[in-house]
Amino acid sequence: MTRSILPELLRDLELYLDRQAIEWQRQPEHDRVPTLPANPDSKVNVRAIILALGRAQSQEQHLFNKPELKSAINAVAIEQGLKPIGSRSDVGESHRRPDAKDGS
Repeated sequence: MTRSILPELLRDLELYLDRQAIEWQRQPEHDRVPTLPANPDSKVNVRAIILALGRAQSQEQHLFNKPELKSAINAVAIEQGLKPIGSRSDVGESHRRPDAKDGS
């Protein structure tokens, strides 16, 4: 029987997110900068989070695919003004064909 890594990963992630949220709250409100890692497009950087947790990069997929992990990250990211996991890039959307249909 294979043991699920999800409970351990969720525990580690929650501890990490709590620390980042506390660090965020300690900053003067008018000078706050995100404490979560971000990409140049202000999207939360999932790879940097998984590495900060000391996890193998191959476990990055779980942060995208497991709703309980993804929603925990997104809650903190949104509070800090970052784009959440799964948000679309404005650049990609602006170059979309006008006749293209959603989901195709």
